[in-house]
Amino acid sequence: MKRVIKEKMLERYETHLKREEKSKATINKYLCDLRKLMVYAEGKEIDKELVLSYKDKLLMQDGYKVNSINSYLAAANSFFGYMGWFDLKVKAYKTQKETFCPENKHLSKEEYYRLVKTAKEMGKVRLAMILQTICA
Repeated sequence: MKRVIKEKMLERYETHLKREEKSKATINKYLCDLRKLMVYAEGKEIDKELVLSYKDKLLMQDGYKVNSINSYLAAANSFFGYMGWFDLKVKAYKTQKETFCPENKHLSKEEYYRLVKTAKEMGKVRLAMILQTICA
């Protein structure tokens, strides 16, 4: 059987997603993302190379952010799993969570002294002491 995404397949997949109790927003997003892949494929058979080139196109030509691309890939991978096309699944881009306080965000000594001085001038002695404790 040729692996070409057809509208009829998407209708059956939509029914499957409803049975899986996916939210309406998730269903709409997945179907929209799959139709975008369908347009990219232009009626050609879907193979691993096509999916990988689609993944690259989203990043390089379309300029999508990694999280957005991963969302497209999640929709495609879910559909491929439903269809039994497990060999077409692709890995998502790895993302690194941003730390609470980026390393380049440090107070200079001058900024620290100015904060403590301002807190004291405003009569907020406790705040000044907290700043001194944290920055010690």
